[in-house]
Amino acid sequence: MGKLAETFRKWPGVLRSEHPQHSMIAFGKNAKLIIDKHIDSCSEQSPLARLYDLNDNGYVLLLGVEYENNTSLHLSEYRFQTNNNIEKTFISGASIENPETKKRQWIEWNDYDYDSNDFNDIGRAFDSIEGNTTIGSVGLAKARLMKQYLLIDFATDWMNKNRMKKNTS
Repeated sequence: MGKLAETFRKWPGVLRSEHPQHSMIAFGKNAKLIIDKHIDSCSEQSPLARLYDLNDNGYVLLLGVEYENNTSLHLSEYRFQTNNNIEKTFISGASIENPETKKRQWIEWNDYDYDSNDFNDIGRAFDSIEGNTTIGSVGLAKARLMKQYLLIDFATDWMNKNRMKKNTS
């Protein structure tokens, strides 16, 4: 996603998931648990759901970006779509190197049609609740730190109220 993520990915002990398009990285005692079996981009079969399962031990840090860049919110979006029987999927594909043969091969997978247009609205509403977000700075960048499971639960509820209203108007 950027220089910071790429720099972090190269640190010793950082693990990367094997999803061909939406790979994620993790570090620490739960890193393998988080990135293992990354089947779908941002669904229950993704590192986002494993981070959610850590409850109080799973955090999101937004560093110099707004909520529109918060990939975790796609888990809420997946849950919203699933809970409301909204199926917005498409077939995606990429050419990847087969680790055994070292040859490139085309693979395809089902992906979800995500929409981050309201993520900043969700973030403002989440930040307005005292205790949800610690806001500070790192250098010149605004930083937001939050427990991921609180954000996901809030955002899923927010989407159920606001996106359903939008879809029925």
